[in-house]
Amino acid sequence: MILLRLQNFAKLAPISYLRFQNQDTMRKSIFIFSLILLTGLTSCGVGAAEDFMDEFHKKMDAKEYDYIVENMLDPDAIAAMGTAQWYEMFQYIESTWGVAESREEAFDFESNTKNGITYVELNYTVHFKSLTMYERVFLVDRGSGFKLSGYFINESQEGLNAQTNPDKAV
Repeated sequence: MILLRLQNFAKLAPISYLRFQNQDTMRKSIFIFSLILLTGLTSCGVGAAEDFMDEFHKKMDAKEYDYIVENMLDPDAIAAMGTAQWYEMFQYIESTWGVAESREEAFDFESNTKNGITYVELNYTVHFKSLTMYERVFLVDRGSGFKLSGYFINESQEGLNAQTNPDKAV
């Protein structure tokens, strides 16, 4: 059955047939193409989210909190905390630990789209002068680009997990 389908495909696309005269080579190529396509679809939106976070971190380091609050926060995040608490949080981070010296993005991320809205969770290790912290951000794209919907920072991974996933905390 599969052989018949592949032969019919070869008749419809003779160039493909010439390139893949060996059926094992064609199967491997189709498998590799499928993996590439699946990987691309899985990480859909993550590249844009990472770009957004690069800009967010630059604004944090430059202490441009007005820009962050006015342009980078999701309206639901502002409604949940109010702008004053966002400013207080940014100023607390600055006064307590200073400006981050470096950040490393963790390889784990979560991304899903539901009803046309994309949600992304990214994790970072943030190195300040005197200590290392762990940062987890939640982003949302409602169709006009990513906005920050949640921001958590903690000195341990376990503490971060307890803040963001109380059900899964160890």
